[in-house]
Amino acid sequence: MRVWCKLGFPILARTSRLTLHHGVCPTSGFFYTMFPFLVRNWAKTWYVKLGCSAAVVVLLFRVCEYLRYHSHLNIFLVFHALLYTSPLARQFEFVLGMATAHIFLKARKINISSTTATALEILALSGVLLNLIFVSALLAPVLKISLEPFFRWLVHSSGAPFYVCLIGVIALEKGIFSKALLNRPLIFLGEISVDSGKSRHLNPVIAGRQFQ
Repeated sequence: MRVWCKLGFPILARTSRLTLHHGVCPTSGFFYTMFPFLVRNWAKTWYVKLGCSAAVVVLLFRVCEYLRYHSHLNIFLVFHALLYTSPLARQFEFVLGMATAHIFLKARKINISSTTATALEILALSGVLLNLIFVSALLAPVLKISLEPFFRWLVHSSGAPFYVCLIGVIALEKGIFSKALLNRPLIFLGEISVDSGKSRHLNPVIAGRQFQ
């Protein structure tokens, strides 16, 4: 661990700075490299792979706590490097998405009433809203206790567990909110939003060239 503190982590920290500066994240490449292994016997092993990826994140929580008290590194850089830019931490989000799709394919065959589906949609939507409103605010009271890495990860992952629940229940298309989203104008607005998100990195470049 001491060798990691002296040698390994500074390299990862510098990498995280370059990643943040250039907007190039290795997580997608790492996921696609791991994808053939993940999908192998997925139906029988998905819960094991989901659990292992979650265990890696929990292990990184413990590493963050160790480095907080046994190194002189900037703790915010530690959180950024290990919980945000590290492919090991972000892999869980990919596997969680795959598991959600797997569960959805099973659940869509179950007969769920519109009332039950609507209640699930409201519950999932409430979770997303609470995450957006309160998670960042919760960081202040927990700065010196062991839960901080978890909240930091929750912020860096944009509340992934809440969003997969929302996506899963909306995809069933059996509740009021999901049926409302079938409206064509809303679908069109959603497509615009996705395309705008894909091009957001180009906007500063285009704007910079206009003023040259």
